[in-house]
Amino acid sequence: MINIPEIPLENFEKPSEEIESRIGAKNEYIGSIEYGVVGSGQAGCRIAKSFYDIGYKKTLGLNTALADLNPLELPPEQKLKIGNIEGSGKSMDKGARAAEESAQQIFDKMKAIFGTVDKIIICAGFGGGTGAGSLGVLISIATKYLEFLRHANPAKDVIVIAALPTAGELKSSTIKNNNDAILKDMYEFADKSLIGPIILIDNAKIEYLYRGIPPAKFWGTINDTITQLFQ
Repeated sequence: MINIPEIPLENFEKPSEEIESRIGAKNEYIGSIEYGVVGSGQAGCRIAKSFYDIGYKKTLGLNTALADLNPLELPPEQKLKIGNIEGSGKSMDKGARAAEESAQQIFDKMKAIFGTVDKIIICAGFGGGTGAGSLGVLISIATKYLEFLRHANPAKDVIVIAALPTAGELKSSTIKNNNDAILKDMYEFADKSLIGPIILIDNAKIEYLYRGIPPAKFWGTINDTITQLFQ
């Protein structure tokens, strides 16, 4: 059984009207809902980058590993190294601690990038340590950010988009255990109405449907397809 972690954050005065992104980020897609996007871990950041590429410019990428974060093609001010470690080594506990240690920085980055948004999308991979491990903490921070924006039911405006491991990845007991644990946690979150929709990307099924795609283009093709379908 899991509860949303209680993250102590600096108190901000709740805005009485819309606030602007401090870095000047403006979404460029066609639609009436203003989204902010957070990607955590390598898989989550790849999905977030696909959103960024189709106009979701209010995007934040998070990772415990600079080796994975630095090549991510987002503006430098829209990326954040979290925690005091260099990579989580597939450990969800390390991913969770990293997010907890950086909670205030993450909240401040949301404020700087998002300004006023209607909903927040959190993207993560369910087999990794950083994405899966940080997810509960990120849901808490996103909920508090929407509460800061005076949303009547902030938890319902947090959307999780999660990539399930491929069949090959599930052969690793660590990845399988991570996937099983975070799925259970997210179903409990949903049952308790602590989050809005959960969208699961079944990479094992997609891997079969998209067989024949060169490995270098595999993840980009899948993620671009998912974000275009969402839009």
